[in-house]
Amino acid sequence: MRTWISPLSIIAVLSLPLGACSGSAETTPSRAATLTKPAAPTAPARTVDIDRDGAPGEIDPLQATEFFVWTREGEERTLTYRLDARGRLVEVLDGIVIATSAGSWQWQVENRSVPTVACEHYDDEGHVFAGDPVDPGTATRASLRHLASGAEQIIVDPGADLMGNADVQHDVAIVGSIGPYVFVEESTYAYTCGAHGNTGVATMIWNAATGTTIAPPTDLGSLDVERQTAIGELTDLDDDAFVPSQDNLELTELLPRFAPDGTLVLGLQFTAPTCYACTRGGSSSYTKSTVVETAATPALLTPFASPPPVVRAFLRSHPDIEMKGWSAR
Repeated sequence: MRTWISPLSIIAVLSLPLGACSGSAETTPSRAATLTKPAAPTAPARTVDIDRDGAPGEIDPLQATEFFVWTREGEERTLTYRLDARGRLVEVLDGIVIATSAGSWQWQVENRSVPTVACEHYDDEGHVFAGDPVDPGTATRASLRHLASGAEQIIVDPGADLMGNADVQHDVAIVGSIGPYVFVEESTYAYTCGAHGNTGVATMIWNAATGTTIAPPTDLGSLDVERQTAIGELTDLDDDAFVPSQDNLELTELLPRFAPDGTLVLGLQFTAPTCYACTRGGSSSYTKSTVVETAATPALLTPFASPPPVVRAFLRSHPDIEMKGWSAR
Protein backbone atom coordinates (compact mmCIF):
# COMPACT_ATOMS: atom_id res chain seq x y z
CA MET A 1 0.00 0.00 0.00
CA ARG A 2 1.29 3.46 -0.83
CA THR A 3 1.07 6.38 1.58
CA TRP A 4 1.26 9.79 0.02
CA ILE A 5 2.47 12.71 2.12
CA SER A 6 2.65 16.25 0.79
CA PRO A 7 5.42 18.39 2.24
CA LEU A 8 2.94 21.23 2.61
CA SER A 9 0.94 19.16 5.07
CA ILE A 10 3.70 19.37 7.65
CA ILE A 11 3.17 23.13 7.96
CA ALA A 12 1.45 24.10 11.20
CA VAL A 13 -0.06 27.54 11.73
CA LEU A 14 1.87 29.35 14.43
CA SER A 15 -0.47 31.51 16.48
CA LEU A 16 1.52 33.90 18.65
CA PRO A 17 0.89 37.03 20.79
CA LEU A 18 1.12 40.22 18.78
CA GLY A 19 0.62 42.81 21.49
CA ALA A 20 4.27 43.85 21.72
CA CYS A 21 4.59 44.52 18.00
CA SER A 22 4.15 47.83 16.30
CA GLY A 23 1.62 48.07 13.48
CA SER A 24 -1.00 45.55 12.42
CA ALA A 25 -0.08 42.01 11.58
CA GLU A 26 -0.41 40.34 8.21
CA THR A 27 -3.23 37.91 7.73
CA THR A 28 -0.84 35.40 6.14
CA PRO A 29 -0.15 32.72 8.78
CA SER A 30 3.38 32.02 9.90
CA ARG A 31 4.26 28.42 9.03
CA ALA A 32 6.46 26.22 11.18
CA ALA A 33 6.98 22.49 11.32
CA THR A 34 6.83 20.76 14.69
CA LEU A 35 8.54 17.53 15.63
CA THR A 36 5.59 16.24 17.63
CA LYS A 37 2.79 16.40 15.05
CA PRO A 38 3.32 14.01 12.13
CA ALA A 39 1.76 15.02 8.86
CA ALA A 40 -1.54 13.55 7.78
CA PRO A 41 -1.67 11.72 4.43
CA THR A 42 -2.82 13.89 1.53
CA ALA A 43 -2.57 13.80 -2.25
CA PRO A 44 0.33 12.15 -4.08
CA ALA A 45 3.62 14.04 -3.88
CA ARG A 46 5.91 12.11 -6.20
CA THR A 47 6.02 10.59 -9.66
CA VAL A 48 8.59 7.86 -9.15
CA ASP A 49 6.92 4.48 -8.73
CA ILE A 50 8.57 2.61 -5.88
CA ASP A 51 6.80 -0.55 -4.75
CA ARG A 52 6.43 0.04 -1.04
CA ASP A 53 6.07 -3.68 -0.29
CA GLY A 54 9.38 -4.35 -2.00
CA ALA A 55 11.02 -0.97 -1.42
CA PRO A 56 14.80 -1.01 -1.25
CA GLY A 57 16.12 -0.98 2.28
CA GLU A 58 18.96 1.03 3.70
CA ILE A 59 22.33 -0.23 2.55
CA ASP A 60 24.94 -1.19 5.13
CA PRO A 61 27.69 1.45 4.69
CA LEU A 62 30.34 -1.16 5.51
CA GLN A 63 29.15 -3.30 2.58
CA ALA A 64 28.98 -0.43 0.09
CA THR A 65 31.17 -0.16 -2.99
CA GLU A 66 30.60 3.54 -3.78
CA PHE A 67 30.52 6.57 -1.53
CA PHE A 68 29.24 10.09 -2.17
CA VAL A 69 30.34 13.14 -0.18
CA TRP A 70 28.84 16.56 -0.89
CA THR A 71 29.83 20.05 0.17
CA ARG A 72 29.07 23.69 -0.52
CA GLU A 73 31.39 26.15 -2.21
CA GLY A 74 30.22 29.63 -1.33
CA GLU A 75 26.54 30.56 -1.29
CA GLU A 76 25.35 28.91 -4.47
CA ARG A 77 27.54 26.06 -5.70
CA THR A 78 27.40 22.49 -4.41
CA LEU A 79 29.69 19.61 -5.36
CA THR A 80 29.55 15.85 -4.80
CA TYR A 81 32.66 13.66 -4.72
CA ARG A 82 32.16 10.03 -5.82
CA LEU A 83 34.60 7.57 -4.29
CA ASP A 84 35.19 3.91 -5.06
CA ALA A 85 35.47 1.10 -2.50
CA ARG A 86 39.14 1.93 -1.90
CA GLY A 87 38.45 5.63 -1.35
CA ARG A 88 39.84 6.78 -4.69
CA LEU A 89 38.16 9.82 -6.21
CA VAL A 90 36.24 8.67 -9.32
CA GLU A 91 34.59 11.93 -10.33
CA VAL A 92 33.33 15.28 -9.10
CA LEU A 93 29.66 15.95 -9.81
CA ASP A 94 27.93 19.31 -9.87
CA GLY A 95 25.14 19.55 -7.33
CA ILE A 96 24.02 17.27 -4.52
CA VAL A 97 23.85 13.52 -5.22
CA ILE A 98 22.33 11.08 -2.75
CA ALA A 99 23.12 7.36 -3.13
CA THR A 100 20.66 4.59 -2.24
CA SER A 101 20.46 0.87 -2.91
CA ALA A 102 18.19 1.76 -5.86
CA GLY A 103 20.79 4.06 -7.43
CA SER A 104 21.88 7.68 -7.19
CA TRP A 105 19.56 10.69 -7.05
CA GLN A 106 20.47 14.30 -7.86
CA TRP A 107 18.83 17.28 -6.18
CA GLN A 108 16.91 19.44 -8.65
CA VAL A 109 15.26 22.84 -8.20
CA GLU A 110 13.15 24.74 -10.69
CA ASN A 111 12.13 28.36 -10.18
CA ARG A 112 8.62 29.28 -11.22
CA SER A 113 6.82 32.59 -11.62
CA VAL A 114 3.87 33.28 -9.32
CA PRO A 115 1.19 35.85 -10.31
CA THR A 116 0.84 38.69 -7.82
CA VAL A 117 -1.87 41.27 -7.14
CA ALA A 118 -1.27 45.00 -6.67
CA CYS A 119 -2.30 46.47 -3.32
CA GLU A 120 -5.35 48.73 -3.23
CA HIS A 121 -5.04 52.23 -1.79
CA TYR A 122 -7.51 54.73 -0.34
CA ASP A 123 -7.56 58.48 -0.78
CA ASP A 124 -8.58 60.96 1.92
CA GLU A 125 -12.22 60.57 0.95
CA GLY A 126 -12.15 56.80 1.19
CA HIS A 127 -12.14 56.07 -2.52
CA VAL A 128 -10.34 52.89 -3.53
CA PHE A 129 -7.85 52.79 -6.36
CA ALA A 130 -5.39 50.15 -7.54
CA GLY A 131 -1.70 50.52 -6.92
CA ASP A 132 1.07 50.28 -9.46
CA PRO A 133 1.62 46.90 -11.14
CA VAL A 134 3.88 44.56 -9.20
CA ASP A 135 6.45 42.08 -10.40
CA PRO A 136 5.61 38.36 -10.27
CA GLY A 137 6.72 36.39 -7.25
CA THR A 138 8.83 33.24 -7.33
CA ALA A 139 8.28 29.67 -6.18
CA THR A 140 10.61 26.69 -6.13
CA ARG A 141 9.81 23.15 -7.22
CA ALA A 142 12.22 20.64 -5.65
CA SER A 143 12.84 17.00 -6.51
CA LEU A 144 15.38 14.19 -6.66
CA ARG A 145 16.09 12.80 -10.15
CA HIS A 146 17.42 9.28 -10.65
CA LEU A 147 20.68 9.63 -12.60
CA ALA A 148 20.25 6.38 -14.53
CA SER A 149 16.52 6.29 -15.36
CA GLY A 150 15.42 9.91 -15.01
CA ALA A 151 12.64 8.90 -12.58
CA GLU A 152 11.71 11.66 -10.18
CA GLN A 153 10.83 11.99 -6.53
CA ILE A 154 8.84 15.21 -6.15
CA ILE A 155 9.61 16.71 -2.75
CA VAL A 156 7.97 20.15 -2.99
CA ASP A 157 5.59 21.20 -5.76
CA PRO A 158 4.22 24.67 -4.92
CA GLY A 159 0.57 25.14 -5.75
CA ALA A 160 -2.12 27.78 -6.00
CA ASP A 161 -1.89 28.64 -2.29
CA LEU A 162 1.03 30.97 -3.10
CA MET A 163 -1.07 33.08 -5.47
CA GLY A 164 -3.01 36.23 -4.56
CA ASN A 165 -0.22 38.02 -2.68
CA ALA A 166 1.35 41.37 -3.51
CA ASP A 167 4.73 39.70 -3.15
CA VAL A 168 5.77 36.10 -2.53
CA GLN A 169 9.23 34.53 -2.42
CA HIS A 170 9.32 30.76 -1.90
CA ASP A 171 12.48 28.69 -1.64
CA VAL A 172 13.49 25.10 -0.84
CA ALA A 173 16.95 23.93 0.21
CA ILE A 174 18.80 20.93 1.62
CA VAL A 175 20.45 21.80 4.93
CA GLY A 176 22.19 18.45 5.30
CA SER A 177 21.93 14.73 4.62
CA ILE A 178 23.10 11.48 6.18
CA GLY A 179 22.76 8.18 4.38
CA PRO A 180 19.45 8.24 2.46
CA TYR A 181 17.92 10.86 4.78
CA VAL A 182 17.70 14.37 3.36
CA PHE A 183 16.91 17.29 5.68
CA VAL A 184 14.91 19.91 3.80
CA GLU A 185 13.82 23.46 4.65
CA GLU A 186 11.00 25.27 2.87
CA SER A 187 10.71 29.04 3.36
CA THR A 188 7.93 31.35 2.18
CA TYR A 189 7.83 35.13 2.43
CA ALA A 190 4.45 36.66 1.63
CA TYR A 191 3.23 40.25 1.65
CA THR A 192 -0.52 40.80 1.51
CA CYS A 193 -0.67 44.59 1.72
CA GLY A 194 -0.70 44.84 5.50
CA ALA A 195 1.83 46.51 7.77
CA HIS A 196 4.56 44.08 6.74
CA GLY A 197 5.17 40.71 5.16
CA ASN A 198 5.58 37.43 7.02
CA THR A 199 8.00 34.56 6.61
CA GLY A 200 7.01 30.96 7.30
CA VAL A 201 9.47 28.07 7.55
CA ALA A 202 8.64 24.36 7.33
CA THR A 203 11.01 21.42 7.64
CA MET A 204 10.93 17.77 6.68
CA ILE A 205 13.09 14.65 6.54
CA TRP A 206 12.95 12.92 3.15
CA ASN A 207 13.93 9.27 2.70
CA ALA A 208 15.50 9.00 -0.75
CA ALA A 209 15.48 5.19 -0.53
CA THR A 210 11.66 5.09 -0.42
CA GLY A 211 10.71 8.46 -1.92
CA THR A 212 8.65 9.59 1.06
CA THR A 213 8.78 11.88 4.05
CA ILE A 214 9.34 10.27 7.43
CA ALA A 215 8.23 11.34 10.87
CA PRO A 216 10.99 13.18 12.75
CA PRO A 217 12.49 10.90 15.41
CA THR A 218 11.42 11.53 18.99
CA ASP A 219 13.73 9.06 20.77
CA LEU A 220 16.13 11.74 21.96
CA GLY A 221 15.62 11.44 25.70
CA SER A 222 14.47 14.21 28.01
CA LEU A 223 16.70 16.95 26.52
CA ASP A 224 16.36 18.92 29.77
CA VAL A 225 19.93 20.22 29.55
CA GLU A 226 19.55 21.22 25.90
CA ARG A 227 16.27 22.98 26.61
CA GLN A 228 17.74 24.97 29.49
CA THR A 229 20.66 25.97 27.28
CA ALA A 230 18.23 27.15 24.58
CA ILE A 231 16.17 29.12 27.11
CA GLY A 232 19.31 30.89 28.28
CA GLU A 233 20.37 31.74 24.72
CA LEU A 234 16.89 33.05 23.82
CA THR A 235 16.42 35.15 26.96
CA ASP A 236 17.03 38.79 26.08
CA LEU A 237 16.47 41.91 28.19
CA ASP A 238 15.46 43.78 25.03
CA ASP A 239 12.75 41.18 24.49
CA ASP A 240 11.42 40.84 28.04
CA ALA A 241 7.78 40.71 26.94
CA PHE A 242 8.43 37.27 25.42
CA VAL A 243 10.32 35.18 27.92
CA PRO A 244 11.11 31.65 26.69
CA SER A 245 10.06 28.84 29.00
CA GLN A 246 9.50 25.10 29.06
CA ASP A 247 5.86 25.79 28.16
CA ASN A 248 6.43 27.82 24.99
CA LEU A 249 9.73 26.38 23.74
CA GLU A 250 9.39 23.94 20.85
CA LEU A 251 11.87 21.61 19.15
CA THR A 252 11.37 22.61 15.52
CA GLU A 253 14.23 21.07 13.54
CA LEU A 254 17.00 18.48 13.60
CA LEU A 255 20.18 19.69 11.90
CA PRO A 256 22.85 17.12 11.03
CA ARG A 257 26.36 18.53 11.10
CA PHE A 258 29.72 16.83 10.81
CA ALA A 259 32.99 17.14 12.66
CA PRO A 260 36.16 17.41 10.53
CA ASP A 261 36.59 13.62 10.75
CA GLY A 262 33.00 13.05 9.55
CA THR A 263 31.44 12.14 12.90
CA LEU A 264 27.81 13.22 13.20
CA VAL A 265 27.16 16.26 15.39
CA LEU A 266 23.41 16.63 15.80
CA GLY A 267 22.02 20.13 16.27
CA LEU A 268 18.57 20.77 17.75
CA GLN A 269 16.75 23.95 16.81
CA PHE A 270 14.55 25.27 19.62
CA THR A 271 12.00 27.99 18.87
CA ALA A 272 9.97 30.33 21.09
CA PRO A 273 7.49 33.13 20.29
CA THR A 274 8.53 36.77 20.10
CA CYS A 275 7.43 40.04 18.50
CA TYR A 276 7.76 40.64 14.77
CA ALA A 277 10.64 43.10 15.09
CA CYS A 278 12.42 40.67 17.43
CA THR A 279 12.33 37.76 14.96
CA ARG A 280 15.70 36.01 14.77
CA GLY A 281 17.32 32.65 14.32
CA GLY A 282 16.15 31.76 10.82
CA SER A 283 12.71 30.36 11.59
CA SER A 284 9.27 31.92 11.00
CA SER A 285 8.17 35.49 11.71
CA TYR A 286 7.21 36.14 15.33
CA THR A 287 9.68 33.51 16.52
CA LYS A 288 13.22 33.38 17.87
CA SER A 289 15.35 30.26 17.45
CA THR A 290 18.68 28.87 18.51
CA VAL A 291 20.56 25.64 17.73
CA VAL A 292 21.97 23.54 20.56
CA GLU A 293 24.23 20.54 20.00
CA THR A 294 23.25 17.28 21.67
CA ALA A 295 25.00 14.03 22.44
CA ALA A 296 21.76 12.14 21.79
CA THR A 297 21.48 10.16 18.56
CA PRO A 298 18.10 8.81 17.44
CA ALA A 299 17.96 5.17 16.34
CA LEU A 300 17.20 6.34 12.80
CA LEU A 301 20.63 7.95 12.48
CA THR A 302 22.70 5.60 14.64
CA PRO A 303 23.94 3.47 11.69
CA PHE A 304 25.33 6.64 10.06
CA ALA A 305 26.69 8.44 13.14
CA SER A 306 30.23 7.41 12.24
CA PRO A 307 31.08 7.30 8.52
CA PRO A 308 32.93 4.35 6.96
CA PRO A 309 36.75 4.37 6.93
CA VAL A 310 36.70 5.29 3.23
CA VAL A 311 34.89 8.56 3.95
CA ARG A 312 37.06 9.31 6.96
CA ALA A 313 40.23 8.79 4.92
CA PHE A 314 38.94 11.08 2.17
CA LEU A 315 38.20 13.86 4.67
CA ARG A 316 41.64 13.49 6.27
CA SER A 317 43.31 13.88 2.89
CA HIS A 318 41.06 16.83 1.97
CA PRO A 319 40.91 19.00 5.12
CA ASP A 320 39.60 21.94 3.10
CA ILE A 321 36.33 20.10 2.38
CA GLU A 322 33.53 20.74 4.88
CA MET A 323 31.22 17.77 4.47
CA LYS A 324 27.48 18.55 4.43
CA GLY A 325 26.33 14.99 3.80
CA TRP A 326 27.40 11.52 2.76
CA SER A 327 25.73 8.40 1.41
CA ALA A 328 26.75 4.99 0.07
CA ARG A 329 25.60 2.22 -2.27
